[in-house]
Amino acid sequence: MIDGLLASGKRTTRVIPPGRMGNNAPITVTREVWTSDELKVVVSEVTADPKEGKRTSELQDIQRTEPDPSLFHLPVGYEITETTLGSKPPRPVDVAKASSMTYEDAVAQLDGGDKQLGAAALIRIAQQDPKAATKDDVAYRLARADLNLDDAQALAQKAIDLIENEAASVSHSRLSNEDFARMVALSRYWHTLGWVYFRKGDFEKARLYVEAAWNLEPRAYYGGHLGRIYEDQGDTKTAIHYYQAALAAPGSDKEAQLIKDRLTALAGQAVPAPSRGSFPLPGVNVADGSAVFDIVLAPDVPPAVQFVGGSDSLAAVGPAIAQAGLKAGLPDAGPEKVIRRARVSCGTHGNAGCELTLLSAEEARKTAAPPS
Repeated sequence: MIDGLLASGKRTTRVIPPGRMGNNAPITVTREVWTSDELKVVVSEVTADPKEGKRTSELQDIQRTEPDPSLFHLPVGYEITETTLGSKPPRPVDVAKASSMTYEDAVAQLDGGDKQLGAAALIRIAQQDPKAATKDDVAYRLARADLNLDDAQALAQKAIDLIENEAASVSHSRLSNEDFARMVALSRYWHTLGWVYFRKGDFEKARLYVEAAWNLEPRAYYGGHLGRIYEDQGDTKTAIHYYQAALAAPGSDKEAQLIKDRLTALAGQAVPAPSRGSFPLPGVNVADGSAVFDIVLAPDVPPAVQFVGGSDSLAAVGPAIAQAGLKAGLPDAGPEKVIRRARVSCGTHGNAGCELTLLSAEEARKTAAPPS
């Protein structure tokens, strides 16, 4: 009971090991939070951190009675007018100037000049350009600037629609590096739309699209953004998982440093990197060997598996791969098919059995043959 309220408490203890922050001995940080079961508010919070001292906050003198109605009466002479709450609408831009700007000039304005003018010019250019890549690039720039998010969503969705329609007609009998390049683009477009949803506060849709992008093409900034989505939803454990996985994925030094900073703030220490893409392939009795397969995944139909090359002893394991439970991983109900390239390895490092490893879209593109 706290000040007459029944409350439930949770204590979290984190120990920073010696040497992590220049400390000679372990540092123990505790945080104790008590929440009223009835009012659903925090009534007491105590944080003890040797680096910062002890902080305590409490609700006191809680009154359960109705407040004095006079507190809500306007003074004499004031009147009530109806208004609409919300963000201030963007100011009008010079339409003629925006219409005459080049792509490079518009980007320069968005990055460091008249942001609204640059955004308007980029939206016009992207709407007129038939290329999906242009629409995606503008959508991501708008999301990064947190501007014109409705336009960004429409452009990102249009880019996805264009690439999905192209990907709907792929056939496993004639996959080429162009087909896998299309998967690289699809992962990028999914990520862009997911980040637009994140900026708009729709975390569930953001997770669906960014997670689909990450599964198809693990890149550092995809994983970093996925960690950010889970972090903002309060799922620290999953956020740490994706931040650590992102550090093992391809990316720039700047991206890696940003991810390390967020990971350190959450975990206080390094955590093991999760493994990616490999799992046992039961029912395949081959002692040794490896082979490459292409897999076409689509909703509600069994995967189509094609032997590409490798050990002849593995040429007939396509049905086992088709029954391995692979999912298309689509974030929407689009018409596309997802194509993956996988490597089956048996007797690896002296281990019995076979395992299947999914290549990233970029890895598959680099190993696939050009169109015939």
